Amino acid sequence: MQNKTTRQQRVQQAIEHYDTAKKEHTKVVTEMENIVASITSCREQKQTAEAQSQQDDTGWRELFRKARGVMTGELKQQHIERIANREMITELDSLIQELELDEEKHKIMCSGYGASLRGAHTNALVALADKEMSQSLSALDGVVRAVKLKRMALSAEQARTTHNGRFSEYEIDIDKSVYAEIRAYLEPRVTKYAFDMASEPELSVIGLSPALSKYMDEALASPAKRQVAFNEIKRKESLLKEKGAL
Repeated sequence: MQNKTTRQQRVQQAIEHYDTAKKEHTKVVTEMENIVASITSCREQKQTAEAQSQQDDTGWRELFRKARGVMTGELKQQHIERIANREMITELDSLIQELELDEEKHKIMCSGYGASLRGAHTNALVALADKEMSQSLSALDGVVRAVKLKRMALSAEQARTTHNGRFSEYEIDIDKSVYAEIRAYLEPRVTKYAFDMASEPELSVIGLSPALSKYMDEALASPAKRQVAFNEIKRKESLLKEKGAL
């Protein structure tokens, strides 16, 4: 009973750990999606501003030439707007570079949390499988009896066939023969078996596979590779700071 309780406790602890890993993974993925959305928005704004800037430059030059260089109030106002638009483009460009670094950081984080999520899922699945295997094996008294009887029967048959070992070339591996029969019965049924998640209170929580995001990069699954990637981001940040972009 104590062993059964311990196995159930392990399952519960593994599920709780997996649930925590899922929440952490979801949090960083949500942050990543917000960053990606911001980058898309900034790029669209920059594209619009660049098109507007080109149009404004062309229009302003035409008016400036018509006025023969006289800076009217309208020309001054348009010139101020042109400068403001150019500054906006510059700011958007800097912001995009900053957001792209954040995107790279969060890609690394998504991969790290994804690896943790996958590990927690595996641990939970193993804990549940161990518990259920133990419970199922404990209920196999009928099979134990049948195996015992089969071994005795094959042993008696072999003694007769080999004349109590005098013709050893006719001997067979009794255990191999017995377990091959069990395997032959189980394997096709195991292959065809389908889990009914509606009647699986624990397995339905764990799932047969972890829900990893599209931001999970297998190349960044190991801590060492993530550290190398973080160091590269720091180098890029230093370069942008030197240029005054950050």
